[in-house]
Order: sequence, then C-alpha cells, then structure tokens
Amino acid sequence: MNEEERGPAIDWTDDDRIILLRSCTFDRNNITLNTDYGVEHFDISRIEDSEFANMIRVLKKMNFDNTFEIIDNR
Repeated sequence: MNEEERGPAIDWTDDDRIILLRSCTFDRNNITLNTDYGVEHFDISRIEDSEFANMIRVLKKMNFDNTFEIIDNR
C-alpha cells in the first residue's frame, strides 16, 4: 500500500469511491473534515458534552498511526 493510500476512509455519498480523511479541525461548535475530494463543515454545537468527548476519543483512536492531522481549536 502506498503512503498516500493510508488513512481512515469516510463516506457519506452513494458512489463507490474511497474518500480518505486528511485532516480534522474542530472546536466545541464546529468540525471541518478535509478529504481527498474536498472540505466538509458540520455544526456540532447541539451535541452533548459527553458525545463531544467521545468524538475526540474516536478521532484519536482512528489516528493511531498518525495518517491524518487533528487540529483542536478549543
């Protein structure tokens, strides 16, 4: 596997392409996902604090091999 093919795959489309996460920037109200196919912004201001903490924990687990950048702007 090539280095550029490594990383977590994310997908919210109906096609069969593989979309790799390259970086994730977040604060308590917003999250931005930079992928091979563009940038997506999400409002997360309405999630509970416990869900936010779980999100951060999952992101860190997904990045066990440092294949994408996590930018915490809290």
